[in-house]
Amino acid sequence: MTGAANFSFETKLQIPPPRPGALRRARLAERMQPRADTRLVLVCASAGSGKTTLLSQWAADQTGPVAWFSIDEGDNDPVRFLSYLIAALQRVEESLGQAALSALQAPSISLAGSSSPPEVDPLEACLAALIEDILWTPDPFVIVLDDYHLIQAEPVHQMLRLLLDRQPGQLTLVIGTREEPPLNIPRLRARDQITELRERDLSFTAEEAAEFLKAFHLPEQAISVIEKRTEGWAAGLQLAALSMQGYENVESFMQAFSGDDRQVADYLLDEVFRHQSPEIRDFLLHTSVLKKLSGALCNAILPEAGMSGDSQSILERLDSSQLFLIPLDNKREWYRYHHLFGDFLQARLKKEHPDRLAGLHTRASQWHEAAGSIEDAVEHAFAVPDIERAIHLLEQYGTIMIFDGRLATYLNWIPFIPPEEIFEHVHLCVDCSWAFALGGRPDLAERFALAGKKAIPSASPIHIASRGKVISPDEVLGDLTSVQAYCARLRGDSQGVRRYSQEALQQLPPDAYTVRGVVALNLGMDYYQGWDWEEAAQAFTESVEMILKAHENIYVAIAALCMLGGIQTQRGELKAAGEYFEHAIALGEENALLESSAIPASCLGYRGLAEIHYLRNEVDPAVKSLETALDLAWRSGNTDMLYNIFQLSAWLALLGGDIPGVERAIQMTEGCFPKTLDIKSHPDLIVLRAASLLLQEKSRAAISVLNEAGISLTHLSPGLGGKPQIIHGYVLLARALLVENRITEAMQLLEILQPGSDAGWDIGLLIETRLLMAVLSDKQNDGARAREIFKEALQLAEPAGYVSPFLNIGKPLHEFIRREILSSGLKSDHAQKILAAFAGQTRKVRATPLTESELLSGTERLTRQETQILRLLAQGLSSTEVAAELVIAVSTARSYIKSIHRKLNAHSREAVIARGKQLGLI
Repeated sequence: MTGAANFSFETKLQIPPPRPGALRRARLAERMQPRADTRLVLVCASAGSGKTTLLSQWAADQTGPVAWFSIDEGDNDPVRFLSYLIAALQRVEESLGQAALSALQAPSISLAGSSSPPEVDPLEACLAALIEDILWTPDPFVIVLDDYHLIQAEPVHQMLRLLLDRQPGQLTLVIGTREEPPLNIPRLRARDQITELRERDLSFTAEEAAEFLKAFHLPEQAISVIEKRTEGWAAGLQLAALSMQGYENVESFMQAFSGDDRQVADYLLDEVFRHQSPEIRDFLLHTSVLKKLSGALCNAILPEAGMSGDSQSILERLDSSQLFLIPLDNKREWYRYHHLFGDFLQARLKKEHPDRLAGLHTRASQWHEAAGSIEDAVEHAFAVPDIERAIHLLEQYGTIMIFDGRLATYLNWIPFIPPEEIFEHVHLCVDCSWAFALGGRPDLAERFALAGKKAIPSASPIHIASRGKVISPDEVLGDLTSVQAYCARLRGDSQGVRRYSQEALQQLPPDAYTVRGVVALNLGMDYYQGWDWEEAAQAFTESVEMILKAHENIYVAIAALCMLGGIQTQRGELKAAGEYFEHAIALGEENALLESSAIPASCLGYRGLAEIHYLRNEVDPAVKSLETALDLAWRSGNTDMLYNIFQLSAWLALLGGDIPGVERAIQMTEGCFPKTLDIKSHPDLIVLRAASLLLQEKSRAAISVLNEAGISLTHLSPGLGGKPQIIHGYVLLARALLVENRITEAMQLLEILQPGSDAGWDIGLLIETRLLMAVLSDKQNDGARAREIFKEALQLAEPAGYVSPFLNIGKPLHEFIRREILSSGLKSDHAQKILAAFAGQTRKVRATPLTESELLSGTERLTRQETQILRLLAQGLSSTEVAAELVIAVSTARSYIKSIHRKLNAHSREAVIARGKQLGLI
């Protein structure tokens, strides 16, 4: 990454270095110190009140870790905001938020998502992942958000509200702002969870003002007048002191120095500016168009004003003279003007040299493009406004912005370009249509796709920098049609998906491998959702082949491989499924950006392996695979993946009779997506709740839950199709009816389901249905039929090693198998294995969740090293001090501490110590 492209991270995340000799305001620093229950420290006051100076001094004085995030207007993009927030937190703990940060860089995963627009905001899922990481951070820390008043976007406010609602005890949020942010401040006040410093608090006292003005060597009388006239306003004090230095007659200055804050500011800024040399005045005016300044950037734009020189030395002189230039790094390479001063300079530039503005912005845009800072290049182009240049930049770099997590920023720019201008540029139409499609607006996506198609006849091949290749009009046409296919799937229009997909494949050049791979994946998803396994497998195979040829968008290939594994799992070919999942995982590791890592989409592979282990009742390997899958799923940001992982985790907990585990898994699913999740629209959650109730011997409640969701005998029709979860719901209903001894109704239900069970059903579900029919036949005293159906189920299960469908039926089947083996001498190794699984099953049916003491009794044992570290934590040692005590790396100590938190099921240091004492470890 070039220096310019990297400076944004460095300057935005660097705590502004305090000026030498700056006044230390001990009374404010003391008030800012958060209490144990403080969630938010809010410093809210007008421009020039000294907020940033106070915050930077306070942050520098802290003994614990402090993260810093200087906000600008561009951070209204929620993806960008969250990216910077995570990057800031990683200054505190390198691994913190890694999952959530990676998730923001994988939007193409959504191609493997559901057939409708996402019901869950992926940003909220990323935030949930970040909060989960913070929960496991052993030491308390602070993050400072400066200039939060620049945030106007409601999605960003919503993220901050969610963070405050779920804020872990380890984190304290500090916000500096000119305006009170919409963050439920009254609620925090009512709960005494906020510390507030307002305008009156930041105003300098007479003593502080006198101390501050001493550095300017002013007469005592002048100091007194300035303090009274400015009423302790920090910027006013500094402006007045600087202005007064140019007056020989203090009395004449005092007479002119009057008015309200705005008048005072205008007057004093003019006085400060007027006393600079012509060279410095010109420099200040013409560089005021820049949000951030460096010597190289200033040198690049000054020739527009007929100026040249060593800008770096000028910046250093301005910095040393305290002329409202704020350093943004410790090297003094990047700076910004104080907001008041910057506003003043820009207004004066527009008044004195309006003809130079366009040229200055154009030079700045060109410099940023060459340096790789594309967002700044685009912003300066729009500032001219130079729509033609903005279009050029978006055509060249828009694709990478859309697909690396800056979708919102891109969408915010589109309204600045007249639609007729976009419609004349086919490459811009492609990116706009994908941006709206991925943003859940198929109507707008299709509008731009159609407009792009109309412009194709006049299009020429163009080199696209972000893809490093020349794109032909034919590839553009096929890409636009592929967007239409994607939009059709968002609307649930299967015929449209297939029609547009075939059309796109005909339009695309043979070597347009990336787009062909995306089309094939989208088409395969449509077939898969319709249970057309053969067609789906063919499409997914083609998708993998295309993507591997292009070696672009490896996420798509991994998703397609895992969908192939899913098809094999449905068919009961678990060995073949495992090979697909392993292939996907290996591909993710080969293409990972970091060693010992994997592409987040690899979570699909680990989730697939976990399901295979679950079906075979291999609990420990299933748990291990699920843990890895969950870690990677947080990084992917794809809510379908998270949802499926939590769901499988719940079924695994059900297999072991762990009701609290089931509830935690369901709550994690719901907790990630609080605003949009409608329980009634998710039949798999309804099925889980019903299964949990059955395990607790609440069969009537289970029947009621299913009936309320429309899963009842009255809604059942022969050859039932639909989603697998719905069919699973009916199988559960049959189980509940069996428990209620409503044998005839349960058998009727299964016989109605029977015709459809041969048409592409999941083999595990089919086995479970057959087993239920065997038990019901036995209850009806039809032993011959019961044995025949049971042997049929056993034949389906044995080749792949299915065990969990048998355990799911529970006690009635256990009794039936034991009797059959004893009475008829049933000879089957797999039957014996199932019987052994029943005997070793640790199910304990409970009507209520485990008590605290019961949870403690089942706690995973700590190692000797972990026990030693726990005792050091109880003595008050930090992770760094623990590492020094044991002569181990800090990262190793933190890994041990995280393991202790997990094993003791505690999310804070206090809880860990309390749990350790309860267990007698301390």
